[in-house]
Amino acid sequence: MGGGVVKYCTWVPVACQVRRLATHLQSQGWAPGAKVAILSKNGDWWLMPADAINPYEGWDAICARSAPLQGDPVRGADELATLIYTSGTTGKPEGVMHGFGNFACALDKGLKCIPMAADDRMLSYLPPARVLE
Repeated sequence: MGGGVVKYCTWVPVACQVRRLATHLQSQGWAPGAKVAILSKNGDWWLMPADAINPYEGWDAICARSAPLQGDPVRGADELATLIYTSGTTGKPEGVMHGFGNFACALDKGLKCIPMAADDRMLSYLPPARVLE
């Protein structure tokens, strides 16, 4: 996948895409707490690879027609953010539930250990399904 091409991502365009997808998801009319499944291959964005679900609108099309979500939404620390599936290397594969507080804590502790400035770069070397990433 990707043909061995290196792709550079920066926070501002990534945040804009996330906000556009948030607008799209809100437009679906689901109730708060509704479950959303993600079907994906490994990649920098991992929602709807076109070759896997051709009858559905893809990430790029949704981002192109959706305005970024406005404001600063706040989620509770105990609210479910994602399920990360284990590979089963130490037993049966399973989904591990992570709340928004897990991510906030990891970012806080990580930035204390490895402070980052605007000109710093990070090499992403694991699939998004890995917790270490």
